[in-house]
Amino acid sequence: PLQDIALSVDSCRYVAGKDVTIRLATVLRHAINELSVDFSLNLNGQIVPLYSKQLCEQNNPQFQFCGKKKGEYIYYSGPVSLNMEDIPEVNSS
Repeated sequence: PLQDIALSVDSCRYVAGKDVTIRLATVLRHAINELSVDFSLNLNGQIVPLYSKQLCEQNNPQFQFCGKKKGEYIYYSGPVSLNMEDIPEVNSS
């Protein structure tokens, strides 16, 4: 199921090897038993995949929000590592 979130990134400039500071907040529409995240960027009609990761697994919670119930509020503020050398460039031809 889909989930609305509020996301703020402190800098639009990404430097390889450095963490990006984000703020994320949401009120859950569904309980979090399993959760994956996929971020992509749409540049001039081309989809550029940026980040994909399994965050919560049924029997292996990696984060404190894993297992939260419907209606609970989640807030995170802090660094996130993208583990990317560089964000791919897209030709605008």
